[in-house]
Amino acid sequence: GKSAEHITKAPSEYLKSLYFDTVVHDHAALDYLIRYFGHDHVVVGTDHQPVPLRDRQAQQAVANRATDQ
Repeated sequence: GKSAEHITKAPSEYLKSLYFDTVVHDHAALDYLIRYFGHDHVVVGTDHQPVPLRDRQAQQAVANRATDQ
């Protein structure tokens, strides 16, 4: 279709511009995001209004997995 005419890269290349938050409610899902997309594409997220960053568990999970890579 016409959309394909505007794609200049492989679809997998566009994934490199996406970022994901840690609000996944499942450790396996968080592990997958970090493993597949890289720890530098996973950010600490919240479903609440802006609050001081206090989700130390999510921060530590991303940090731990980053050192494993």
